Amino acid sequence: MKRKSCFVLLLPILVGAFFYPSFSGSAPPCAGDSTADCWDSGTEFTGKINERYPVQMQLKWDEKNATGYMFYESTASYLMLEGTRDSKGHAIIKEKDKQGNNTGLFEGELNEERFSGTWSTPDKRKQMPFKLTAAQNLAEMGTGQYSCQIKEKYFGQSFDLAINQGKVSNFRLFSVAGRNAHDCELNLSDLKQERGKSYQFLLPDGKFEAQSTKLYGDRKERIRIKETPDTVTVQFFGYWRNACGLNGFMADMLINKKTKKCKVIQ
Repeated sequence: MKRKSCFVLLLPILVGAFFYPSFSGSAPPCAGDSTADCWDSGTEFTGKINERYPVQMQLKWDEKNATGYMFYESTASYLMLEGTRDSKGHAIIKEKDKQGNNTGLFEGELNEERFSGTWSTPDKRKQMPFKLTAAQNLAEMGTGQYSCQIKEKYFGQSFDLAINQGKVSNFRLFSVAGRNAHDCELNLSDLKQERGKSYQFLLPDGKFEAQSTKLYGDRKERIRIKETPDTVTVQFFGYWRNACGLNGFMADMLINKKTKKCKVIQ
């Protein structure tokens, strides 16, 4: 297999589209703001519904509206969130799938520290309590090493990650997409690291930064790594999923810290 450089624009986007896997594998786009990770100012929540179903959620809100996205760790499929929050902190937020169908309703008290109340099905025939808390501070992130692989019909991805007291000390990702096996590799040496509120950012650096600017202008490509007590979440924002040219592809991942297994967040 002929290796392709990570810094070469491979083919026009219309051709590249035929090689993509059937899943999107990346975080939902920012509504009305495609030039940055619009969720930087949001609050990350983790917790469970009915003390049984782990959930990861990100919300941002103003005096009236609340928006965001979430996924259940069991299904690892992105759902969009939209609703309202009044001046007293009472929130009513709908979850929707990619087709825009209502899949659930969260109603409860929302602030920067927690979101708790009652989850229900759209028809409210089934109701369960939920309790989510703001993600832990980066200083509380642990130390661990993870290595896993994802295999799909037209997509494969291998990943190595090491975290040392909340700082990424090793990162290597190699992916292959499409029938013609377009490949892509990213290493920690290609990236620079910044701290977020509850996650680490990995941003383009050096030659990769120059190529990213050339391909995507002022778009803010970034990789975000978040750790919870049970999982590590790796998400690609901006145009990272095309970081090796328009035929390259990198998928968001959820890593189980106990089993060390990973799966694509679709």
